[in-house]
Amino acid sequence: MAAAVPDGAPTSSVTGSPVVLRGRVVLPDAELPDGVVVVVGERIAWVGPAARATTEGGVGDADLPSPGDHVLLPGLVDLHCHGGGGAGFPDATTVDDARRAVHEHRRHGTTTLVASLVTDDPDVLLARVAVLGALAESDEIAGIHLEGPFLSAARCGAQD
Repeated sequence: MAAAVPDGAPTSSVTGSPVVLRGRVVLPDAELPDGVVVVVGERIAWVGPAARATTEGGVGDADLPSPGDHVLLPGLVDLHCHGGGGAGFPDATTVDDARRAVHEHRRHGTTTLVASLVTDDPDVLLARVAVLGALAESDEIAGIHLEGPFLSAARCGAQD
């Protein structure tokens, strides 16, 4: 899965050349006002202060971007998503319909997405799982979440 990068930032090539991103880096327990993230292929190779990027991060002086106003955040892992961008996973009858929702989330920094389906007739659920299965096989989504018909009839909440 590709890293989400700011608009206009370079992206890794097929050869795995590093992409060097610079800005305010938000970490789980700290913030780097002038930080660098080095991405090689699909992996984050190094994160740290810009002042140490050339000595510890493997970044050449010529490859270190000028300071900017970008904010670099971890990508969102969305474990329960019904769609986006005008497309819903429960209504998607083609892979392109479902992919439109995936792309909308990718544009906004979601890096991992589980597509959620609502309770429906078993035949409808099988058809939707077949559509979404193609996206799961190509790693465009991490999985499929079904809200039914696997619920207890006695504890079904708002589900039919």
